[in-house]
Amino acid sequence: MEVILLLINYNNNNEVISFVDTQLALQKNADYKVVIVNNGDQKIQPSDIKNITHDKVWIINPEKNLGYLNGAHYAYEYFIEHTKSNPELIILCNTDIEFCSEYFIQNLLTFKKNNVGIIGPEIKSSLTGHFQNPIYEKRPDRTRLKIWMLFFSTYLTYLLYQSGAYLKRIIGNSLTSKPTEDEREVYAVHGSFIIFTKEFFANNCTLKYPSFLYCEELYLAEQCRIKNLKVVFLPTLKIIHHEHSTSGIFKNRKHVSWLYESVRFIVQTYFN
Repeated sequence: MEVILLLINYNNNNEVISFVDTQLALQKNADYKVVIVNNGDQKIQPSDIKNITHDKVWIINPEKNLGYLNGAHYAYEYFIEHTKSNPELIILCNTDIEFCSEYFIQNLLTFKKNNVGIIGPEIKSSLTGHFQNPIYEKRPDRTRLKIWMLFFSTYLTYLLYQSGAYLKRIIGNSLTSKPTEDEREVYAVHGSFIIFTKEFFANNCTLKYPSFLYCEELYLAEQCRIKNLKVVFLPTLKIIHHEHSTSGIFKNRKHVSWLYESVRFIVQTYFN
């Protein structure tokens, strides 16, 4: 059973190469291929990859920044068009993550995926120590999303919101235990590591995102909800997320405007 990993490189060559040559190269008993999308000016070349064979690595250059989810859509469509294959699992992940087992991919393939569209592992943030999955146990209501829009409407209110959110995570981590170890259906899983089954695509769900960045988890969750596909939290699979290793804790003004527009898109499309 084939697995493909979609990696988005936005001027972050060293981190992407390190992830492939260390984290992926250490995975045992797993048939996988890696598709790297060079979204920025820095371009990874096949010769930069040292520790896995070049037939496992695809590198594509869309010549513009497509964003995270649209970059993944481009990579997936490119791979399927050129291979005519039907991979069992498609993983979209950050490259600032660390597998807790060298059998992560092998163990993932043993999971029974009946009517499942998306799978999320246990993710521990190395920045705050908190556990990021499941990002939403239940579907948020429209009021909550409208409050987000209010906070993200100006840079000052965003800074206040983000400061409070990180303080809450750090304090909360010291007061609460890790999530329960039970496998269960949830509303949405964290965007740093999302596993799509082939059923996701067979049901005409897509990675093509009408917005640019942010709220991708909600967009993907809503597609599964509409198609009656499960989103499953699978805590026996564990990773560490070295969060914000390149972007910093606080987003710049342009990113905050994209964040606002993405929340507005989700509200107008799915929560009216």
